[in-house]
Amino acid sequence: MTEQNVSLEQQIEALTEENQKLRQVIESKDHELNSTLRLVTAGESVAMIVHEVLNPITSIMSRLQYLVDEESDFQLLKLIIHEWQKEYNQSGLDGLINSFRKCVEDSDTPLLVEDLDNLVKGVDVTDQSLEFFLKQLKRVILIINNLRELSRVESSVESIDIKSPILMVRELMEHGLEKRHMTMVLDLQHQSNIMIDENELVQVLHNLAKNGMQAMEKNGEIRITTRQTPERMEIRVIDNGPGVPAEIAQKIFGSRFTTKGKREGTGLGLTFSQRMMQKYKGDIELENPGGNGEGATFLCWLPLKSS
Repeated sequence: MTEQNVSLEQQIEALTEENQKLRQVIESKDHELNSTLRLVTAGESVAMIVHEVLNPITSIMSRLQYLVDEESDFQLLKLIIHEWQKEYNQSGLDGLINSFRKCVEDSDTPLLVEDLDNLVKGVDVTDQSLEFFLKQLKRVILIINNLRELSRVESSVESIDIKSPILMVRELMEHGLEKRHMTMVLDLQHQSNIMIDENELVQVLHNLAKNGMQAMEKNGEIRITTRQTPERMEIRVIDNGPGVPAEIAQKIFGSRFTTKGKREGTGLGLTFSQRMMQKYKGDIELENPGGNGEGATFLCWLPLKSS
């Protein structure tokens, strides 16, 4: 074998060895990239679910704030019981009974009747609030359970009338709207049911309605309508705020895009909502981009239940 052949073989061996080293580096980098992508995906999923957990918690805090407000029915209930106790301690049972017989100022209604009416109202309001808290805490538990599963979220899909989740959204937003002197109007024109997880639809519609509320000035209005076509169910969430400017209309469903400050939004609500609707073969669309002061209309549509 000539020296030239030996040199050529050595070069081939060296190149082969170098090629193997490069393959190992590529495989290592590919593994690192896949690991990074998995972490990014998991992190985004966690961020989305944490964002959703904040919605029912915020609603609970709003309702609790109402209960501890000095003018709430619950505080009136406490005041009445306190006054009864004070009268009994000062004048005994006879004094308490005599005070019950007194009439309310500028009225023929005995004080006891007025107090009992207020007590019943206060107990009813408190009972409604407790039921509301229970529903919202169940939502929190459901979302946290989904977080534990991450990529294997199991939904409780069933046939529902979409009126039910829409009414829940109105209840969730009741105090926030009242605080801002806003109203919510419902126009529900449908007959058929749809197949979906009701809690997930509540999350989607709540996201859209809350975005509308935050975009409007005082005395604004949110309107939720339903319309049925032969193929699908359409839900529109409409506000009369400034609208969505055309230059950002294509970006609003992108992950982490937001026009709010850090304390007000994460930019995940619309992303999460659209993915949720697409999971059920539906979608969300902004029907009127332009930001011309005529508000924003978001169309959510879902296929009708197969017969």
